[in-house]
Amino acid sequence: NVHSRNAERQTLEILARTGARGIMHAYKGDPAWAVEAAKSGQLLFSFPPSIVYKWEYQEAARALPLEVLLLETDSPSLAAGGPKERNEPAFIGLAAEKVAELKGLTASQVAAQTTRNAARLFGSVAPGFLEALSRQPALAGPAGRQFKHARWRKDPANPQPPLPVSATPHDAPGGRGTAGHEGCHAA
Repeated sequence: NVHSRNAERQTLEILARTGARGIMHAYKGDPAWAVEAAKSGQLLFSFPPSIVYKWEYQEAARALPLEVLLLETDSPSLAAGGPKERNEPAFIGLAAEKVAELKGLTASQVAAQTTRNAARLFGSVAPGFLEALSRQPALAGPAGRQFKHARWRKDPANPQPPLPVSATPHDAPGGRGTAGHEGCHAA
């Protein structure tokens, strides 16, 4: 899971040169560079709920084929409501809706394809990944997203129970998962 800030071109060049396989997290670089890098079949590009207002994410997601896109939560950062809003994994549906709008598709089509993309990437290290996702209810952000509490604190009045997943990329036996606080997930 590669997080590159203000060095996208150099990062993509290094990844291409080394043949690395992975995810470009929250990609905001030049869309043409991303499209060229995606041709290798080695990289996927993930976008968080903040795609609803960040034009850089929108341009890249619009240019890239759906077959190389992932949706990510990146909680507690990169919320759809801006930098002062605390992001929650349940808001991933907002990212799916925005990508659908950009691509002229339905959110269900985006969710289905990004789920396939995630399974293609994580499937071998996460037994039960697709089955666990298929048992989850549809995810969408709450109407109005009225979060006014501190960005990095959980709201004790509204605790969110963890979603039951039998095996995830982070805890699958032998799985390496992704580093850092973010996670790349399908909707």
